Amino acid sequence: MKSIYKSAIKASKKIRDSIIYAGHKILDKISITSTGKYFRTGRVVKTRTGRISYTKPKPLPGKLTSRSGDLVRSLLGSRNFRTGGGVQDHIREIDVSSKNIKFTLGSNVRSKKGFDYPKYHEQHGRPFLEPAFEDNIRTAEKLLQIAVNKDVKL
Repeated sequence: MKSIYKSAIKASKKIRDSIIYAGHKILDKISITSTGKYFRTGRVVKTRTGRISYTKPKPLPGKLTSRSGDLVRSLLGSRNFRTGGGVQDHIREIDVSSKNIKFTLGSNVRSKKGFDYPKYHEQHGRPFLEPAFEDNIRTAEKLLQIAVNKDVKL
């Protein structure tokens, strides 16, 4: 009886690890879709003097404008070396319990001009994450199904 219990615990941990791995793939996909499809960013250009410069994006209806690139960088999980020490200011969590799986994706980036992101998101939602999640819901379901089926053998 003890070996069955140990086997069940081992299988449970293996499934949990597979779900967490799939969760990271899902959050990567949502981040890439969000930043590629629902953001308007500037471009890196070379000036006449040979210097590299960053152009400011023109606002478009329905797209969030990322002027500094900090929010986009954060959502993609890159480190911020401008603040010193390579700080990670993105939020990426995967909680797996016996009844639920919770994915959290976001950013701790604050606007340099004092724009209140948390208050804006409270009132308007997240116009760059919510549609990206909707675009990837079938992919998320498939990845989770593969993760669980791979480790469950009846």
